[in-house]
Amino acid sequence: MGNKSKKSDLKKAEISTDTLGDDKYKVSSFKDLNSENLRLVILNNRYAQLLILLVAIGFALRFYNLGFNSIWLDEGTTFGYAKMGFVEIWNAVIAEFHPPLFYWLEHMMNVFGDSEFVLRFMPALFGVLAVPVFYLIGSEVVNRDVGIITALLVTFSPFQIYYSQDARAYTMILLFFSISLLAYIYALKTREMKWWIIFGIASAIAFWAHYYTIIGTGVIVLHAIVTNYREILKNTPFRKGFLVSIILFVILSIPLLLLIYERYLELSASAPTYGVLGPQLITSSIISFSGFEWWSGVLFAVLLLSESRTCIRRVSVIWPLSWVSC
Repeated sequence: MGNKSKKSDLKKAEISTDTLGDDKYKVSSFKDLNSENLRLVILNNRYAQLLILLVAIGFALRFYNLGFNSIWLDEGTTFGYAKMGFVEIWNAVIAEFHPPLFYWLEHMMNVFGDSEFVLRFMPALFGVLAVPVFYLIGSEVVNRDVGIITALLVTFSPFQIYYSQDARAYTMILLFFSISLLAYIYALKTREMKWWIIFGIASAIAFWAHYYTIIGTGVIVLHAIVTNYREILKNTPFRKGFLVSIILFVILSIPLLLLIYERYLELSASAPTYGVLGPQLITSSIISFSGFEWWSGVLFAVLLLSESRTCIRRVSVIWPLSWVSC
């Protein structure tokens, strides 16, 4: 019995020693972003070491042979817009269902040339940056182990690798909408104004990358109202932060909101010619967002309709994973 007790105490001591570095050396605020603390984190925190490894692998997978394939049809559209000026791009996207921000970024990349590698550089970079963001989302929703698993899925997802090597805005959408989701989670936990501001800015940037992100932003806003309506009705820091984020999003998105309204009036003035219109657009969006998998679509629909804080909290970790696995 004495030996068993000693072995048990020894194992507990080993576990305590192993987890000490993970808890002691970490980045909790901007003050921790100094060379000495970062060195200690890299040397002693296993989660940081695993995340750095995954980011490095994600970088290699996304940048390997990045310029090998020739530009295809949709990338040709990006290439054409990138050759225009800022005002020309804005005037051109009025007739297209894509905002101009990604094309503006590609236009600025012209200073480095017009090769396939240069054209696909920004999407690949956005795809790599999504790995640590998904780690943070998984860590905040459940724990750091789930964060590593989430980052692992994003790193090796063929779906994500493919679109990271495609000169379109999809990885930019993923990155900034994920940042807005992460900022919202932090805002719920801390009630700090800075996270509401980041949520509003990141949501607006995602909207400037693709109009459909307003659906996801609307789901987050609906969740905030349903689960925190008592605080919103009162004069609380939560209400102030929430309203600031909404106002900030609207101000930053006014040009696009006006453009969408003009396009709506133009398209609704004549009979529909193609595409999905009316209420069917909602179901079609859910199906396409879920990767055309019925089970993933059901999870997405549950997330939209659920009024339970606990249910949304648990499903919300599956939701980003379902996007990755599609």
